Amino acid sequence: MNDQMRIGILGAGSVVEQYHLPVLSAMPEVQVEWVCDIVKEQAVALGKTYGVRRSYSDLNDCPEVDIVLVAIPVGVRRPSLEVIFERKWNVFCEKPFAGTAQEHGWIMKRAKEQKVEVGVGMMRRFYDATVLARKLAASGMFGSLQEVWASEGLRQRGTGRDMNWYQANADAAGGGVLMETGCHLVDQVATICSARSYKLEACAMEYRGGLDYAARLRGSLEIAQSQTCSFRIALSKTEDIYNGIMLKFADLQVRVGLTAAGGVALCDKEGKSVAALQQPEEGFHRGQVYAAFYREWREFIHQCRTRTASLVHADSVCLTTRLIEECYELQPRPRQDDGRFSKYVEPR
Repeated sequence: MNDQMRIGILGAGSVVEQYHLPVLSAMPEVQVEWVCDIVKEQAVALGKTYGVRRSYSDLNDCPEVDIVLVAIPVGVRRPSLEVIFERKWNVFCEKPFAGTAQEHGWIMKRAKEQKVEVGVGMMRRFYDATVLARKLAASGMFGSLQEVWASEGLRQRGTGRDMNWYQANADAAGGGVLMETGCHLVDQVATICSARSYKLEACAMEYRGGLDYAARLRGSLEIAQSQTCSFRIALSKTEDIYNGIMLKFADLQVRVGLTAAGGVALCDKEGKSVAALQQPEEGFHRGQVYAAFYREWREFIHQCRTRTASLVHADSVCLTTRLIEECYELQPRPRQDDGRFSKYVEPR
């Protein structure tokens, strides 16, 4: 493997344009060799913006690289992953990593067979607030973690996109709000709590046009030192709800922001803020989302060079994959939906 990592980009969408390419362009240890997209004009235009000389519409035509960023919808990745594995390229997948545990397992099996590394782009793990909250939860200084409440949502009046957008297609996107936004929130909760396993007790979903626009789930997590805590998670694109994560201990609460610039607040039992905390960590663009993308790329490049698991190793997102899949199994897409919440359904 060369001193400078050769990167290929599969997918020329907004997350690549706005985050991955700006960050990769600022990393001296990498060289972006090409951009590939089914719409070649889009790949060409994006490549020109960031000085990437080669653009393709067929992955089979792309020259050799060390790592491929897979930034195409989760529901249409398998044929491309087959090509990538056959060519023995390391894979860094944008979220969501996989739609099912079976698909997750297939990716990891093929990677092991071909002796390549696989990473997952869950950049919220690297937000300052997430890092600090995880340290506080693991320290034990507040006693045992009793409950976790997490919610994210706002009323979405429109997207400005036509029906060709992948998020309008549940098969391409892997689902609606629970898959697209929920994979971030569930993973953020699991990361902060150092969760080892989960038990889903019940979930409810709101479907519109075959897509879930809201979800509520509750259960328990097995966390560090074999302790358990209860969790409740809510997501919505139909109403404004509180955006944040609340960790409840016996005598206080820790409230965590969801964004790159979000903070951590210590609160009393009633939720009144007592102190604001800051994560003392270096890095460029502190408090910006670019720092999180930089950190995840740095982790995966180190994983590829050393062949040792990093913070972005794909096995680390198994819990999130399984939990979301179980919710969809309990609350499958209805043949007809009226935009109302289903009743809570409990696993048998």
